[in-house]
Amino acid sequence: MPRTSSPTTTPGRPEDPGEHRDPRPAAGEVAPPDVPTPLTGGGSPHHAQTGGTEPSGDRFDQPGRPDPSASPQDASPDADDVGTVYVYYGTEDEESDDLEDDDPEDHELIRHYSYAPAWYPRGDGPLFLGMELELEVEDGRLDRCAHLAVEELGQLGHLKYDGSLEHGFEMVTQPLSFDWAMTGFPWSLLDRLHDAGCRAAGTAGIHIHLSRAGFAGDLHAFRWLKFIHRNQDDVVAFAGRRSSEYAAFTAADRDSVMTYLKSRAWPGERYRAVNLCNADTFELRVFASSLDPATVQAFWGFADASVEYTRALSVADIRERDGWSWQAFRTWAAADHRYEALTARCEETSCAC
Repeated sequence: MPRTSSPTTTPGRPEDPGEHRDPRPAAGEVAPPDVPTPLTGGGSPHHAQTGGTEPSGDRFDQPGRPDPSASPQDASPDADDVGTVYVYYGTEDEESDDLEDDDPEDHELIRHYSYAPAWYPRGDGPLFLGMELELEVEDGRLDRCAHLAVEELGQLGHLKYDGSLEHGFEMVTQPLSFDWAMTGFPWSLLDRLHDAGCRAAGTAGIHIHLSRAGFAGDLHAFRWLKFIHRNQDDVVAFAGRRSSEYAAFTAADRDSVMTYLKSRAWPGERYRAVNLCNADTFELRVFASSLDPATVQAFWGFADASVEYTRALSVADIRERDGWSWQAFRTWAAADHRYEALTARCEETSCAC
């Protein structure tokens, strides 16, 4: 059975992105070759001093470093150009009764919730996706799970504290094209995290950011948002949760889409099914957390496919082929082998789908 959480609606602390960027690479993250690695000091990344040159690449959708064609091995830490790298040498079957490093808010590998890194997209655009995967962690397993995640992610992401979780962290990826992610992301890490003590439980969810620059323009963004809102029940069934606290669908938001696109003044809040408050991305917040690779790949597939489907959606498609419908979208996606996980997920959930 897929490792997904059941729907919950307990409120948590806002995920304020903050205004201050820590110029150091995240723990386990390597500065790209042409970016000077800042000097690093000891202590927790939450309170570490910063120094050196702040890297560029601060826009989520800004292409550039590292080489988009880099393999997962290329994205792994390299001793020659690393500032600080934490490597976990423990074994997965060892006892873990030491609670000394079991506080997510003070762990050396878990960034403060306001941490904002420089972005280095991988793959070919124009659309880039970035995932925030929220995970609870069993008592006594935090240090093991954090080291495992940081070591496996390398340059591809970092960990952040999330106040909405009981005891865990949020795993955040760099911007990746869908095709790059399907072959370049270490999907086996999800199974290993589960075995190490991570759980997709409680209020935990998955948020996927989509680069605004990946849309053809305002009309494309309007079609995409309208498609999401018109198929609310199907999207919720596919995503695995309904959350009025963290990912609410509201009639007011649906009615305000065109107004927003014209004025760029979003009247809604962050905790919506689609968060429009970010400057460079739209954020799909609807998905239940999961450590099942096929389920998470299906969520990535929906994010990518929904954008590509609405990119070419025409008046004729809408009038003659019921183009707004979920079934029309499913039929379209099923014809593309890249979306096999998406199609399988639809069939499994039978979604009101």
